[in-house]
Amino acid sequence: IMVRYKDENRIDIYDAKTGADKPADRFQMLLYRWLYRYIDKTLQIGLFLNYRGMEREVHADNDELFFNDTKKAVNEIISREPPPATPSFQDCANCDIRVCPYRQTNKQEVYTDEF
Repeated sequence: IMVRYKDENRIDIYDAKTGADKPADRFQMLLYRWLYRYIDKTLQIGLFLNYRGMEREVHADNDELFFNDTKKAVNEIISREPPPATPSFQDCANCDIRVCPYRQTNKQEVYTDEF
């Protein structure tokens, strides 16, 4: 990761990846934006991913919504209370605990990748 300060109001964040484009890469970049905006809400931030020489800018469809959702996720991560258990069918299929309130018996899973 590289952070380039263009002026006192703007920074650009660059990250080079060696593998294929993954949704987690975009989330990682948006998380960088969130961290910088947490420090200074007036700061303009450009995000750029580079995949083996091909650079592209990362855009947030709704920056404020992402900021609020990320803040909620970070607060859940640092909370003293554990998050609710949400195992997948595959997790449960490989688990030896047969009596479990979180056990998934339906093979149909809901998977969303909004990042």
